[in-house]
Formats: sequence, C-alpha cells, structure tokens
Amino acid sequence: MKFLDFVHPEDLADTYGAIENLEKENKIAYFINRYKAADGKYRNIEWHSKREGNFIFATALDITDKLKAEEDLEIREENFRTFFETIDDFIYVITPGGRIIYYNWAVREKLGYSDEELKNMHILDMHPPEVRAEAEEVFVSMLSGEKKFCNLDLMARNGSHVPVESRIWIGKWYGKDCIYG
Repeated sequence: MKFLDFVHPEDLADTYGAIENLEKENKIAYFINRYKAADGKYRNIEWHSKREGNFIFATALDITDKLKAEEDLEIREENFRTFFETIDDFIYVITPGGRIIYYNWAVREKLGYSDEELKNMHILDMHPPEVRAEAEEVFVSMLSGEKKFCNLDLMARNGSHVPVESRIWIGKWYGKDCIYG
C-alpha cells in the first residue's frame, strides 16, 4: 500500500499541499493529519519533516490522546462556566486579601456593577459603608473558622441594600490561594 492509502479521505488535499510545501520549502513543521491504524480507527499524527537532497527525514508523533484530552478539558471548562453562570446566587472568587478576581452573572446583573467596576473592587466594597468595619471583622472570623456565615447586606450600585447570607470556602484558583464565596 502507499502511505496515502492510510490518510483519512478528508485530509488528502491538505496532505498533498504539505507534500508540495515540503518540495518548495524543504521542511514542514506541525502538520497534522489522520492515519488509519490497524484497528481501522484513525489516529491524529503530527509531522515534522525536512528534505535533504533525495532524502526526507521525518518525525511523526501520535497526538490523538493529547487532542482528546484538550477536547475533554474544553468541554469540562464549558460545563463549569455554564454551571457557574446559571446559578442564581451570587458567587465570587476573591484573593486572600479580598480582591474580587471572578464572579458570576448574578453579581453583575443583580447588583448593577459593570465588569470594570467589579474587577477593581474589594469584597468589603460590596457592603454599605456603615457596616464595612463589621463586615471586615466577620470576614476575618469566617476565615479563622469562628463563624460559618455573614448576614450583613450587600450594596447594589444604585445604593440599595440587598439582604444576603454569605459563606466562604478556602481553595485554589488557577493554582493560587483564593476564597470562594
């Protein structure tokens, strides 16, 4: 059999194009096409080739599992975002120092702050000015495990008070310490 007999029919045109480029430029890098394996299934192969005189030196790496893992990761991330964005409760991710680093739609829409405003806010800024000192004390007590929740109102952008019960959990966000609330 010729090697082209193993190439997925949908990849033939690109494979012919890669062969032409190899003849013109004497090299190919990161070219991917699908080859039929002995079990009849197609595998994704990444090629790096170089022409020297009458010889072609090539490496072929089976990246099927890598591509599947990337696809699975994208699906998991999409599932997470869908879940995160459909919850009607306020969800925050903040630094240990209290800076907001992520939030769901409910925070933005129900409290009326813009994305730009939220990105520059401290979690204590979400409380009315008259209870911020108390909110800080409760926050510290929650971090130490002395308190389980906070019943202090949040303040919408328009100044109205929004009754909430806040809870927090310590965790990691992109490998860095964070607080979920």
